[in-house]
Amino acid sequence: VGMVEFIGLLKVKVIRGIHLAVRDMLSSDPYVVLSIGQQ
Repeated sequence: VGMVEFIGLLKVKVIRGIHLAVRDMLSSDPYVVLSIGQQ
């Protein structure tokens, strides 16, 4: 297990989700894919 270095904190507030795909059969929580620029 390697060490993780944190250089900041990003908070994301999801306002609305439409046409969310089910990815986890054990729960109903959707997930979010976040892209920033070329990252």
